[in-house]
Amino acid sequence: MAVLLPAFLLGALLTGVSRVEEQPIAEHLLVEASCTACHASNAARLAPRRGPDLGALGARYEPAALRRFLAKPHAVKPGTAMPDVLAGLAEDERARAANELTHLLVSLGGPLDATPVHVTADTFERGRWLYHSVGCVACHAPQESAHALRRYAWEPAVEAPTLFEEREASPSPPGNVPLGNLAARTTVPALAAFLADPLATRPDGRMPSLGLTGDEAHAIAAYLLRDQARSGVDFTRRTPGLVYEYFEAPMRTEAPSFGQLEPVRRGVATHLDELPEHRADHFGFRFGGFVDVPARGAWRFATTSDDGSRLWIDGELVVTNDGFHPMTRAAGELFLDAGLHTITVEYFEQEGGEGLVVEWEGPGVEARTITAEHLSHASIELAPRIRPFEPNAELIQAGAARFRASGCGACHTVGERTDLAPEHVARELAALSKHGGCLSDTPLAGIPHFDFDADERAALARALSDLAAFEAPSSASETVTRTLKRFQCLHCHERDDVGGVHPERRDYFLALDEAHDMGDQARYPPPLDHVGRKLRAARLREILEHGTGVRPYIAARMPRFGAANVGHLVDAFADADLRADDDLEPPIDAERIAHGRKLVGTAGLGCIQCHAFAGFEGLGTPAVDLADTFEHTRARWFAELLRKPAALGLDSRMPDFWIGDVSPVRDLYDGDPDRQIEAIRAYLSLGRAAPLPEGLVVPIGAYEVIVGDEPRLVGVFMEGVSPRTIVVGTPEGLHYAYDVQHARLAKVWRGRFFDAYGTWHARAGVLERPPVDDVFDLPAGMELARLEAPDAPWPVAIGADAGFRRVGHGFDDERYPVWRSVFGELVIEERLRPRLVNGAWALMRQFRVECGADAPPDDLYLRTRNGRERVVFTKESRWVALLETEVAW
Repeated sequence: MAVLLPAFLLGALLTGVSRVEEQPIAEHLLVEASCTACHASNAARLAPRRGPDLGALGARYEPAALRRFLAKPHAVKPGTAMPDVLAGLAEDERARAANELTHLLVSLGGPLDATPVHVTADTFERGRWLYHSVGCVACHAPQESAHALRRYAWEPAVEAPTLFEEREASPSPPGNVPLGNLAARTTVPALAAFLADPLATRPDGRMPSLGLTGDEAHAIAAYLLRDQARSGVDFTRRTPGLVYEYFEAPMRTEAPSFGQLEPVRRGVATHLDELPEHRADHFGFRFGGFVDVPARGAWRFATTSDDGSRLWIDGELVVTNDGFHPMTRAAGELFLDAGLHTITVEYFEQEGGEGLVVEWEGPGVEARTITAEHLSHASIELAPRIRPFEPNAELIQAGAARFRASGCGACHTVGERTDLAPEHVARELAALSKHGGCLSDTPLAGIPHFDFDADERAALARALSDLAAFEAPSSASETVTRTLKRFQCLHCHERDDVGGVHPERRDYFLALDEAHDMGDQARYPPPLDHVGRKLRAARLREILEHGTGVRPYIAARMPRFGAANVGHLVDAFADADLRADDDLEPPIDAERIAHGRKLVGTAGLGCIQCHAFAGFEGLGTPAVDLADTFEHTRARWFAELLRKPAALGLDSRMPDFWIGDVSPVRDLYDGDPDRQIEAIRAYLSLGRAAPLPEGLVVPIGAYEVIVGDEPRLVGVFMEGVSPRTIVVGTPEGLHYAYDVQHARLAKVWRGRFFDAYGTWHARAGVLERPPVDDVFDLPAGMELARLEAPDAPWPVAIGADAGFRRVGHGFDDERYPVWRSVFGELVIEERLRPRLVNGAWALMRQFRVECGADAPPDDLYLRTRNGRERVVFTKESRWVALLETEVAW
């Protein structure tokens, strides 16, 4: 059996291929087998894959299962890349060596905690769905048929999951990475910790992170280890009440992650009218089970709590009532069929008063608390069957000697330990024999035995005869191809007509609810053709290294392989795909921005009919957020996309706007498509600071303040600023907070202007914040100061403490505010207006300073963006100084 490539694929690749064509295959084998971990080579292309870190292996591996694997790894886990380092030993010596290594490895971080884990039906169902939808099945075998997944796990008609032995014996579709018998070797907490951060244990990136939360990782682990249930998986046997977990921990955040906390106590709550026993402060509860919905229709759920609470139905977050607050009500609505649905309620208390009320309202049911007869639960208990095991000091020492002698440390790190390095230095790769040794078809004592088949051995032997071929630098295209193959990217993506989701996996790639009508585009990850000329380097790095995505409608997630593994693809994609003029941007000016805004809106080409903008959903089928496209995409590709969407091979539903090379919007640039595309690009260059397109619906709530064609002013209580603050929203999308009490500019931000819920609803009970993260806080002190010397420290005092007194404000001809203050004998007017600077909006600050004294001061300075400058007065009818600086970040 071929270990490193599927046998059917390797046979096809090696049949009738030339030496040139065979080289990538041999290179892949040399890397996957980590040959250069032991045998040094000058070929950077042959850098080995790193094995898992073993520093805490004892805390995640069952001892007996570990011993079996070490004794015969290829038999226990077919397809493993780990060589059999004990293969050449006699059977009794092999067993002794495996036992010694087991004692060593179990002592590292062990013992494995086999405390039973109680798993509710909703957690199990969530893990079942996540495993089959977020992308696991691109590399691993599905655990159930797509048809079975259409029904809940607690419904009797659902197809029963088969046992591991039956799954492993069934034919495997190509490209599967076997999971082995997980239930026999680990626990739910250990597997969940691995799934939440696999790169911490396996830095080679073959098992990437999928950005799972602690709760998601726990749910998937529980599903994958379901064979540990002593009585099988049966959620049809229900009992009254909800299962609860009680937590005691400092509640310092608005939404604690209970999935990362260990419960102090578990129990059953027959109703939700009263909290189970708890301490006075800093505690939390999580309730889970079933709610029996009596009739089909729209159901409204609500929580009233002091402090925060959240409620899920069938894994969907319906009520968010987060934060530290007195008894506050929040509600949400969804359509439900009659019958059982899972319900999860989380509640946390910081200090002071406490309370939780959970209500519902629906067909035939008036608003009231959910009564006990509608609540039930079912759960299973998961725990591995662990035989008593106590690491022996002598065997640990013998295991360490065996570890060094076998060269295990060439591939594996062991936490911070440095005493387990290989005893012997292996010969360099170029000095190896083309036959025997690691390439022997029969095990040899002291030599790692790989499960290569005859074709693989032949390919490797020929590669060793011509190692110089691997020392030549790779082209960008070769680097891209090799990396995509190594990390199995083409199990999801296509590039150059290669790869894509396998036909036997397509039913598991889903669109999220709001995008079902988009077809395959909303189900499958996008192709990688031209990606180097499509995306800017910074955006591509975000995607590759951090798994950041912009397609919220695809259930599958972008894996995070780690910068060390795939960071080089940023430059490789660009070198392989980029053309000379791909980054040539069109001119940006106020006229183009205004026309671009119209074109994006409903009065133009109607882009927001589908696309979101600055976090606000579009009017119809969901698509990527347009406010981010300038920052993410390259200019030429963007223009080509708008010109001919289908020509880029994106399977895009975006229409061809230009009929006969003329735009349907004839009143802008005479319908010239190229000039209109330039205008759209100029408008989008403002990013989330751009004024919203015409026609976009802003469903944030009844308290969202929308800026029209004139500035908007709202008096607020703002966090970190005085109680007398006015926030000013501008049509250009660049907004600010002016501290009226201290006569100074305090904050500037881009994007959404303001959500006044706290100001208008709660009044002084809530301190407001800008509704975005892109905020610039002005440095301490006033912008004008009198200094003893040009390089004197800038005063940090503000307002009256600095000698300033506010005297009011007015407006200019376009309704922008003009702020007035007095500083000693000086009268100051400050105007703040957005202005385009190098293609981006900056807030220009214009000061008019008038001195009523006979002679103006010569020690007055203005703090500018680049430092400070002395204020020079000119005499007309009076002493006047006109100054200008900008706020840009």
